[in-house]
Amino acid sequence: MEKKKFIKDFLKKNSITICLAVFAIAYILIRSFGFSLGLSPDSTNYLREANALLKGYGFNNHAGAGQEGFFGIWPIGYPALIAFVALVTGFEVFYAAKIITVIVFLVMTAMFIRRFGENAWVYLLFFCNPGFIDCMHNVSSENLYLLAVLWFAFCCFDVWEGKGKENKAIIFLGISSFMAFMSRWVGAFTIGISGLLAILYFFGITVDKNKKKALKIAGVTFLNAVIILSYLFLIREKTGYFTGMYRIPSEEPKMTLLYLLIKAENAELNNAVMGIFSVNTYVFVIVAMVLIGYFIKKLWQDKLKDKLPMALLLTSFIYWCGYVYTRFQTDMEPFNYRVLLPSTLPIGVTLTYYILKNERVLELLRSFQCSGKRKVLLILVLFALCFQLHNNCAIMGTPYNAYETTKQEIEERYKDIPSGSLVVTEDWVINFLRMDLKRCTVNDCDSDSLEHVLYAVEHDDYPHVYIQTDYLNFLLDMVDDESKYVELRKYADYPEKLIQLK
Repeated sequence: MEKKKFIKDFLKKNSITICLAVFAIAYILIRSFGFSLGLSPDSTNYLREANALLKGYGFNNHAGAGQEGFFGIWPIGYPALIAFVALVTGFEVFYAAKIITVIVFLVMTAMFIRRFGENAWVYLLFFCNPGFIDCMHNVSSENLYLLAVLWFAFCCFDVWEGKGKENKAIIFLGISSFMAFMSRWVGAFTIGISGLLAILYFFGITVDKNKKKALKIAGVTFLNAVIILSYLFLIREKTGYFTGMYRIPSEEPKMTLLYLLIKAENAELNNAVMGIFSVNTYVFVIVAMVLIGYFIKKLWQDKLKDKLPMALLLTSFIYWCGYVYTRFQTDMEPFNYRVLLPSTLPIGVTLTYYILKNERVLELLRSFQCSGKRKVLLILVLFALCFQLHNNCAIMGTPYNAYETTKQEIEERYKDIPSGSLVVTEDWVINFLRMDLKRCTVNDCDSDSLEHVLYAVEHDDYPHVYIQTDYLNFLLDMVDDESKYVELRKYADYPEKLIQLK
């Protein structure tokens, strides 16, 4: 009876939070299975490696095609988790990845309920913004990384605040840091923050001096650093590079990158308010400066005694600086919600935390705890979100069984391609649906021309070489020297979807 009463009271107190979480999960699953798979080239490589692990190939995700390779461009954490879930549930790796997304969302929801109780639903509104939903919809390591970063920030607070079991908090700090790194390389920034915590406690800066605690934090940080460095050196030994590939230096003008960054951050603001209003780029700069000034003022007024905003903002700021610096130095994808969310989300949580410290706002929220007003609020919130879901689904078109349809199309298209072949195609999904083939495009064959394809045809590296007709035409249109690829040009009007070059 006590257990039933506890569950009933829990559901009643957190009804709005739970409904928001259920809505967001339902939206993500409807979109994933009925409209769009949420797959990118990176996604298919994660799923291919997960299949490789399940088949016992280890890090060599080309073993099924009879080729040598090493999964080193991305950390192994996300594919390993997909493989584990697939092994436990018996589902295909695609479905296992979606299960992980649901688990991540539920864990984050539980994390906010534990931290903020009945007011957790206010924080969860950020989880219903378009950028976050898009991120969760994709088969992407960012999902796991977002959980790791938020957990790490909360662990920093637990260690800083000193409440509860100290050893447990420090161990969780180390685990969340390791989880962040194993999700994305940039997660290594957490090592710097935990190291900073150790220094603060060792010298008594902004906290009470505690050398014993400092040494514990330093020990966890050192252990993580050793594991991370060992992993990176293993990758360098196998691939020649610490992160698995040569990273092309950025050639874009720095002012152009700065402008693109501001535009992307402005889009983040628009996502955060669910598109209710938008501002132009110049107004956003003013809004950002006001927000920064507000945070500085609040931290100064608190005299750094309120550790939760400090932990969240420190995590957000150091990640943002690390990623922006890397992007300015390296040719990577444009600034977007996917790479900015790990910085935006802690800022949104901090802002909400400060707003909810206002007594008038708290009083308003308490008034919603009576059953009548709670029901009205719940209906209004769900109506607004369902309206958004309806509009988005209308844009996406008629629903269909996205995964099974795609799977059947790929199986039919490549059914006559023998195992061990090299296939130059933009059909990303054969990465994990046909483990016995080696797929590439010109850009990921360590070449920026068609020479790699010709080399593969002329040499014995692959028994058969195929190229997608549409993709070949696209590549030939980009070639300046008309005479250079005469042999390939004769296939330009080939009626079949795939051309056998060898």
